[in-house]
Amino acid sequence: MDKIVFVNVGRALRAQRVLVGRTQADLGRALGVKPQHVANFEGGVCLPPIKYWRQISQALSLKRKGFKSIMAKEFEAYLDRVLE
Repeated sequence: MDKIVFVNVGRALRAQRVLVGRTQADLGRALGVKPQHVANFEGGVCLPPIKYWRQISQALSLKRKGFKSIMAKEFEAYLDRVLE
């Protein structure tokens, strides 16, 4: 997977977390992970595993469509780069 996808998804998650006034520790508690894991997601080290997507959406007040849109946009851009 392209590192750009990880970074862009991470930036979008961080922006939404800040917008709703949550800390990395808050989100970590909601997911049952350490704040460092959240920092890794936001820093583009890795994507959040699918099993956390619903909890992330709820914790960050993202409607299903909003979170899906973030992920779809990044994967589509990735596929465009790979298939060119």
